[in-house]
Amino acid sequence: PLDLGVGVTYQLNKQVFGLGEKVILEGFGRGLSQGGISITLFKPGGDTDKFGAYADNSRFSWSWMTPVAEKIHADFNDPRSTLTTNYGVYRLVIESSIGKVSGAELFFKVSPNPDEDSLVL
Repeated sequence: PLDLGVGVTYQLNKQVFGLGEKVILEGFGRGLSQGGISITLFKPGGDTDKFGAYADNSRFSWSWMTPVAEKIHADFNDPRSTLTTNYGVYRLVIESSIGKVSGAELFFKVSPNPDEDSLVL
């Protein structure tokens, strides 16, 4: 768990996931007032997704499924094109209705071999 020193703890169900697995984020603590939680997911290829959750009774939970298949995209006719993939390190930024709590970032990895891989930042 990530303890931010302000009475809020965030944790993921694990650090390295395979394709088609469920990522579960939980937050709890006295610093979570009843209200909205904003979660921003930054993907390895540069895409960003935004989600919401609701804090109730000083707790919240959010889940997301990792991609079910590898995505390789490159335009070989365009020399400026970059190769994108679903594998790599993902970043979660968590904000509450009162603003971003300092350090409210978590990282996880999607790997082709999650049982033998580890997250290195």
